[in-house]
Amino acid sequence: MDHIQQIPEDPASRASHRWPIGFVTTGFVRGSKKPVAQAFCEAVLLALLREEQWNEMPEKQRRKEIYVLVRNLRSSAYRLALATIVLEQQEDDVNFL
Repeated sequence: MDHIQQIPEDPASRASHRWPIGFVTTGFVRGSKKPVAQAFCEAVLLALLREEQWNEMPEKQRRKEIYVLVRNLRSSAYRLALATIVLEQQEDDVNFL
């Protein structure tokens, strides 16, 4: 079975089409006190997505985190999640490494 993505033909679907920006490498463990997953993403695309989101909301409501949709590989249902760009968290970088 071939999993190649194609850009939709009709204009309405094409306008809302988004390419994947990354993939989750580790999921969080249910019941964990820190429900965090790790993913490899294109930082530039995440930053562009955050800029798009910031343009749609008042300055007081802006967050560093980026709203993204994630899904399991075998599922068609998406869930809302928050992404952060680790490279922007200089004080946390040492702990991450």
